[in-house]
Amino acid sequence: MIRVYGIQMGNHSFQRVGKGMAKGLEQIGALAGFLPMDTMDEWGSYPGALAPIGVMSAPPPAMIRLSTLGAAHKHKLFMLAPNSNWLPDEIIALGENCLTSWLAPSSWAASVIRKHTDVPVSVWRHGIDGQFYPNDDDAAARLAEYERGEFTVIHMSSSVAERKGTEQLLDAWCELVGRGRLGKRPSLRLMLPRQEIDRYQALVDYDACHIPEVIQTVSLSAPRDMSPEAAAAYYRSAHVVCQPSRGEGFGMVPLEARACGVPVVATTLATGHSEHMNPTTPGVVDVPVGADESIDDGPGALAPSLDPRDVQRSLHRAYDEWPEIQADALRVAPSLGLEWSWKSVTETWWQAYGQEMSR
Repeated sequence: MIRVYGIQMGNHSFQRVGKGMAKGLEQIGALAGFLPMDTMDEWGSYPGALAPIGVMSAPPPAMIRLSTLGAAHKHKLFMLAPNSNWLPDEIIALGENCLTSWLAPSSWAASVIRKHTDVPVSVWRHGIDGQFYPNDDDAAARLAEYERGEFTVIHMSSSVAERKGTEQLLDAWCELVGRGRLGKRPSLRLMLPRQEIDRYQALVDYDACHIPEVIQTVSLSAPRDMSPEAAAAYYRSAHVVCQPSRGEGFGMVPLEARACGVPVVATTLATGHSEHMNPTTPGVVDVPVGADESIDDGPGALAPSLDPRDVQRSLHRAYDEWPEIQADALRVAPSLGLEWSWKSVTETWWQAYGQEMSR
């Protein structure tokens, strides 16, 4: 049996993962309790204190609390998602002092962690909430818009770093729109950290786009703390979700979008994206990546390189072939929802690792 340590309030990645793990464990009958570290009163009043296993999804410095709040657990595991080949020495040292094992959301992430420590690592893939599913009315509305010359692309990032490929996407977008390659009314919605909006706004070459001011070519906004239901509706409001990331521990956005039947343009072979996509995945247009290059993740950090011209070609293909790509995305979406449910991914990890630890 397992106690989960997570963050209750909000819907960002740490919260989604912690609550998802607890949900999956409950569904397979292996949850001893959930301790909400952000809203707890007296920690001893929460169930699961004597469970053989404690797992945590939270910012890495919080893992020390597994040695205080979770002192009775025989096994103490923390979910860590690298974004490049680099990991902070202080985080690895902290883990070696207070963990019995790391959790990784993808095989790629596990391979990075293993290069930095001898503490065991197991893969517990991220899952998706049941609210991510296709909607026939939304799909029909997007098709009608496309036939009228509209083409809406969503890109999401909660990071101030280079890893999401946002700058390369903006470069590609301005070039494609300026050449009239994305229809009569293209629209790019960038959801970015508030402190990054001005910087990216300055990179948008509106003159090169040659689009009348009445058409919103690029809309920049700060990330919203969206519930799964709201996020699913947001994905389904677009023709394409574009995530040309250079570094992802897993990459939940494209998987959630795909489960909604929304076509995805993404770097399928870059880091954690490769856990759930490849260049031939239905409903996905691959963005090729190059050899590893430096990235602003940390000292000496490396991640696959990304050429804006490759983003251009992939986005252009997504526009040209969109009806067929949407049909493929809608066809496979229901099976994705089952295969990647929190129950399914948790059962896989439980059978491979958790059941033995709990004895």
